[in-house]
Amino acid sequence: APMWAALAAMANEMSLRQGGFDLGFLNPLLYQIANKSSSYASSFHDITSGTDDFNRQNNGSYPATPHYDMATGLGSYNAYNLATALVALAQNTGGQRVAPTNRIWYFAEGSVGGGFQEYLTLQNPDATQTANIAVTYLFQSQPSVVVLHSVPPRSRATINVNADLRIGSSAPHASISAIVQVTSGPGIVAERPMYFNLNGIKSGTDVVGTTTPNTNYYFPEGDTRQNGRNYYTFITILNPSSTQTATTVLTFYTGSCGQSGQTACPTQTVITPPLHRGTGSPLVLGLDQQMAISTASDIPVVVERPIYFRDTIPTVGGSITGAADEVGVPTPGNDWLFAEGYTGNHYQQYYVLANFAATATTAHMRLEYVNGHSQTIDVTVPAMGQAYVDINAANAQPYGICDISPCVTTNSNCAEITSDAPIVAERLMYFNLPGSHGGSTETIGEPGPSSQSVFTFAEGYTANSFQEFLTLLNPTNNDETVAITFFVDTYVIQQQLTIKAHSRQTLNINVLVTPISSTYVNGPGAPAVSLTVQALGTDAKLVAERPMYFNFMGISGGTDVVGYTG
Repeated sequence: APMWAALAAMANEMSLRQGGFDLGFLNPLLYQIANKSSSYASSFHDITSGTDDFNRQNNGSYPATPHYDMATGLGSYNAYNLATALVALAQNTGGQRVAPTNRIWYFAEGSVGGGFQEYLTLQNPDATQTANIAVTYLFQSQPSVVVLHSVPPRSRATINVNADLRIGSSAPHASISAIVQVTSGPGIVAERPMYFNLNGIKSGTDVVGTTTPNTNYYFPEGDTRQNGRNYYTFITILNPSSTQTATTVLTFYTGSCGQSGQTACPTQTVITPPLHRGTGSPLVLGLDQQMAISTASDIPVVVERPIYFRDTIPTVGGSITGAADEVGVPTPGNDWLFAEGYTGNHYQQYYVLANFAATATTAHMRLEYVNGHSQTIDVTVPAMGQAYVDINAANAQPYGICDISPCVTTNSNCAEITSDAPIVAERLMYFNLPGSHGGSTETIGEPGPSSQSVFTFAEGYTANSFQEFLTLLNPTNNDETVAITFFVDTYVIQQQLTIKAHSRQTLNINVLVTPISSTYVNGPGAPAVSLTVQALGTDAKLVAERPMYFNFMGISGGTDVVGYTG
């Protein structure tokens, strides 16, 4: 039994390293190998003599015979040949892992120096090929810089941007953008985590890069409130053209502009030269409020919206600082999906719904809980404005949390938000966990209706007061089997689970990865990890988010991203 357990573990690793899945139940595969004489002869040492009548009391019952017999079964295995055959059969029947990647990634936001530490995390899920990378760093008022890197197969690499540019976190500040391009080899997935101490705001942000520049972007939330709180919203623009200047008009939807009889919504124009980074902000216009934001450029660009804040939020326990960043979406939609959500102690959750049209509309918010319950809330979204929906308040009512029997109380929720006319929806969460993490996360939803079966994440970390989770939403009417593949150092690990129909499940990545990586990988914990998440089976669908909380060198906060889907 120990030898078979060892063979199964090594065969699983062989399958994963070749781009497949854990082998699962082996009996059907063993039958296929045994029923074909050539594969049987290669995979097993046939035992043809002797009996199992050790005490000679049963007249030689169950003698060993050629091929399978009751005394010796299929015989003893040839480990390498059997594992190779098992992996080949499993891949013929179960298929190969799918990992959406791209050959070019854009990041409009970025900062080095002035208390900022920036990284780029890159996942190469290819089973055999190295990806060679050129990173082009764009500045606001100086020429771009190119630095070369590589990412080995089935691994994750981390680029220290400050080191690339030789600008330490204590050096003078420089605002940058980045273009990450594969020069040879397979496609990759790219994220940009960033940590900072800016005027007493200690936090961090993370985004998955975008792969296609656009002329239009929409953001449900911007905030420049002062008067007892301090919110700072910026719009950062990457111009990828090597020849054309980009003219970008930022429009700020205050809820009292742009409609009949009202003044036009405030705007700001940002000029960004070729291969440069530009920055705008509603602060320049003296706005002191919450707002939605759209951008329109005369050529395709990439736009992000970072927010930094200080505020006092009673439901999370008082005064906190934090930050959040997101890439805008190119068009509003009628359906948005969210896998994450939490309203427990020291958490405050909102959904922010933005309507960029001149007519009000109604959104239908279906909240689903891990205890099997759901509720639907209808929300009016005003023209040229926003609606903030307090999910803590919605869950405070008995109807919101538990009206099923037996009752299992939960604060974990997920959502699908549909609307009668196109809107953009995001989830805003504040948190302040005593003695550890405080800050906020913001995430624009995955466009629905549900159509994706695989998500990839380049970033992940499970040591030094980092806590990583994976939240999974099954939006279908069927239970779905999901395979999560972890790339840890040079190792590949997989976990498979079943998610009930119209339900959400949370995985603690620290618990899953750290015991394995600390045993087999150099250094305690081998904390850097990237993921692929795939729903298995015909027409299987899911939504995957990765919330992560950190306390890094006295800088605390959290980030949350929806994985890349291609």
